[in-house]
Amino acid sequence: MVHAVGLQDLPSHVRRSGLIVRVFGPGGTVLTAQGIPASQRMVGQRVFALPTPGKVPDQDVTVSADRDAFDHAQFARNYPTPDVRMSQALLAGLRRMNITAAPPAHIKPSVWSEPIDLSASVALAAAVTPFQTVISFRNPPGRMSRITHYGVNVTNPAYTYDGTILWGWRYNGRLIDQGLTNWGEQRGSMVFLRPTVIIMKDEGALLEFLVRRPAAAGPAYTVQMCMRGWTWRLRNNYVGTQASVTAY
Repeated sequence: MVHAVGLQDLPSHVRRSGLIVRVFGPGGTVLTAQGIPASQRMVGQRVFALPTPGKVPDQDVTVSADRDAFDHAQFARNYPTPDVRMSQALLAGLRRMNITAAPPAHIKPSVWSEPIDLSASVALAAAVTPFQTVISFRNPPGRMSRITHYGVNVTNPAYTYDGTILWGWRYNGRLIDQGLTNWGEQRGSMVFLRPTVIIMKDEGALLEFLVRRPAAAGPAYTVQMCMRGWTWRLRNNYVGTQASVTAY
């Protein structure tokens, strides 16, 4: 709605600050409050002006700029661009995804893992003996395995781990090198195990923990040995963060 007002009816702060949206002078000239000639402001010539800001009109009035913005937003909602449609589809997909962040199965056991905790003892005669198997573990079907700890102990407190007893590992019939065969020092114990990394990737693979006497020196000894680790299913052998779709 358009009101006919006189400049003398406008508040002084409106005349000074130009808060009137539009002022129509003679001949339909559009003026701001600052652009109204001083003579017109002084003599109080009557002009047409829109309602001042904050004044509630008698009926809804929409400024053209506001209507343009409204129409643009309405069009964008009804007719989204390809980029918007792609964003909406990606967002809908993410809402149906369950993000799983966990270390790989060979780093840390989880709910699908099964423990390996084996120990045994053997009596070694006072004679030269070849490697003999004290503990063995065979990879279960459909699983991989990792040995993480092991330990050895000679029950005779006088034994000094001087190399007269040697230990080693054998994997699928072959001795494991890299310092894991023919070592004589005490590596871990039955209480405080030594950490290691032995990965068994082949189904049915056989790992053996060995001991032998290279020389007939000293009395007979009883040797205790142990190893620990876990197995996991091949289907859970992922290597990092994954996402799975959940239905709802």
